[in-house]
Amino acid sequence: MQPVEAYYEDLSQYVEVPELDSTRLAADEVAGQAPEPVLQPGPAITGGDITADLDRYVDTLASINAQNPYLQAYTVQVYTGNDREAAYAAKEKVYRVMPDAEPRVSYDQPNYKVKVGVYRERLQAEKVYLKLHRSIPATIVIPERISK
Repeated sequence: MQPVEAYYEDLSQYVEVPELDSTRLAADEVAGQAPEPVLQPGPAITGGDITADLDRYVDTLASINAQNPYLQAYTVQVYTGNDREAAYAAKEKVYRVMPDAEPRVSYDQPNYKVKVGVYRERLQAEKVYLKLHRSIPATIVIPERISK
């Protein structure tokens, strides 16, 4: 096995380096102190207001989201297979573990699927997953697109 060489890439062409005040640099060297860089004012330092740019960006995102008829969501799937009785047994098991849950059985030929909930955040789905996974090991969290 060959040793791995350290990675190095020269990025100096992409980085703006501020110019130092040469008279101040010489005085610091004479005094034996570390020189302090003097930054020249640039676009980031002048205190420009970016509110208008942010407003345009937010408006653009809002228009893009308005055109999309779907939302990204998550659901907890407890069963998938082609056995109808096993699907309904999984649904009953969900009721035993979480009485307030609303599992639903769907049939997408040739498979039955039992899913619980629709959650906007994955963390919410993970909480339900942890409760169900102890009793139903085949439980998984899946991403799902839902209509608005």
